[in-house]
Amino acid sequence: MLNLKTGKKLIHVEQPDAFSATSVSALVLRPTATVAWIFEEKPISGSEGTRKREIHTARTGEIRTLDSGLDIDVRSLRLQSRTLYWTKAGVAKTATLD
Repeated sequence: MLNLKTGKKLIHVEQPDAFSATSVSALVLRPTATVAWIFEEKPISGSEGTRKREIHTARTGEIRTLDSGLDIDVRSLRLQSRTLYWTKAGVAKTATLD
């Protein structure tokens, strides 16, 4: 994550290994600059499916993992006020963001 006013890098995520590609399949942002996203790790080759799926949140550089599992619905991430919503294995989950 980059502060567009100052150009300062706030959050940096490393590539996990030389054989994986990472992506963000959903992203939400609060006016306070708290961000949450669904992180996915997939192999570079198309022979395997997704290896990892996680819900992350961060504000000033510290990344927290709220949930993990391939059964997280990538289309379910929503933010209403301070409450983050997602679905895992058909079960609704929530977390309160700063």
